[in-house]
Formats: sequence, C-alpha cells, structure tokens
Amino acid sequence: MLYDYWSAPTVVTQVILFIPSAEKALERLVLRHFGLVPFLLLLLLSALLCIQYLQNCRKEGNEREKSLRERLNSGEARAKVLEEQVKLAATEIRIAQQQKALAEQKVVAREELLQFVRDLRSIMRFPSLRYTNLAYKRRILLVEDELLLHIWKDVIEESLPETEVTVVTNGIKALAEIRKCRPDLVITDLFMPSLDGYELIAILSCEFPEIPVLAVSNHVQNKAEVAAKVGSLPRHFEFVSKPLPLEELLEAVCRLMPPSKIVDVIPQDTESIARLS
Repeated sequence: MLYDYWSAPTVVTQVILFIPSAEKALERLVLRHFGLVPFLLLLLLSALLCIQYLQNCRKEGNEREKSLRERLNSGEARAKVLEEQVKLAATEIRIAQQQKALAEQKVVAREELLQFVRDLRSIMRFPSLRYTNLAYKRRILLVEDELLLHIWKDVIEESLPETEVTVVTNGIKALAEIRKCRPDLVITDLFMPSLDGYELIAILSCEFPEIPVLAVSNHVQNKAEVAAKVGSLPRHFEFVSKPLPLEELLEAVCRLMPPSKIVDVIPQDTESIARLS
C-alpha cells in the first residue's frame, strides 16, 4: 500500500469529514492565512488520498479473494485426486479377488485333469482295450428346509451309488447352486422361506426347462394344483405328497433321473499323458 491508514493526510481528511467543529476551525485558519485556493487544494488532495486508499483496499481485497479461490481450487483438486486413488484401490482389490478366484479354479481344474490322467493311465495298462467307458456321478439337488428330511440324501446315495446329493435349505441357495453346477435332478419342497418352491419351479421352467423337477409337499394334493399356481412347468415334472415312503421317493427319482453320463475315451498319445501326470 502507498499510504498507511494512519498517515497524516488521511488523518486531516478524517478530521475534515467527520468533525464539523474542526472543519470550521480549519476553514477559518486556512482562509485567514492562505486564502480560498489553498483550502480547495487541500480538500482536493485529501479526496485524492481517500480515493487512492480505497483503491488500494479494493486491490488488496481482490488479491485475498484470488488467493482464497486458488486455495479452494487446490483443495478440490486434491479431493478429486484422493477420490481417484480410492477408486483405483477398489479396482485393484476387485482384480486381486478375481485373480484369487481364477487361481483357485485353476487348482481345481488341475486336480480334475490329474485325476482324469490317472484314470487314463490305469486304463492304458490293458493294451487290448481300445474303447473305455468312464461313468460320472449324477448330481441331485435336494431343496428342503425340514432337517429331518435330509435323511433322503443318505438314502438316495446308498440306493443309487452313481448319484451325488447336495442339500440346501431355501430357494435362493438352490437357484445359486443350480446356476453354478447344473444338477441332473431337483427335488424341492413347495413351502420354504426366502424363495419358495413355486417361485423356484417358475424360474426353472423359464431358464432351465431341461432339468427334471420333483416337487414334494403335504399342503398340495396333485400336480394340477402346482401347475395352476406356477403356470408353466418344466418338461419333466412330477409331484408327490408328504409323508413320502422311501420306496416311492426312489421310484420317482429313477423315473426322472437321466441316464448315467458316459464318455468314450480313446487313449492315443501315451507320452503326453505321462508328462501331464
């Protein structure tokens, strides 16, 4: 600033503008000794000094406002940078999780491949055997919230050794398991929490119509009632009422269960198979 707030001309100006008695005394003094022209020049000089002071104050205020705006913009830029860093960290975490899942899948696939190779090596011990049938277990999904009926799993696996039964307690878990492993047969209760059997059957008839479904319940009498409530049923569908004898359960499973999966294997490159093992 060119002039300080308490500089002499400014004090004179303040005295002239805000103290009427001092203004009159100064006027008489100046007019008596110097005349009118010096008095007017003094007033003009004081006005110019006031204008200069106000301009300097305004300039200083503009500079402070500019500095505050720059600091604000800098803070916003830092906030954006931090936000981008957080997003990048979240993306890296998702990538790491996907890589971990992929590594686990690779381990499982390698184990399955090694098991398959071991089977082939055992088959190749018999040179006269050209074609060999490898049978894989058929998967059954049992959807039942009554824990006492989970004994069906042991009964089915003991009576049908080529089957493997997975048990879940509601329709949401069942739907996730179906989309994951695509079972060969679904046995479901109709009344369950979260997602009941009716909704599960409706979803299966739309998304997986080829999967057979066996519905069981003690509140419904026949298949027509289920069809009336669901609308569209899967291609292969049966209904049985509870309480259900185990013999009747096994008969329904055998009727709906597709034939055992058979894969024809022709051993050819024994050296490659030996390297894989």
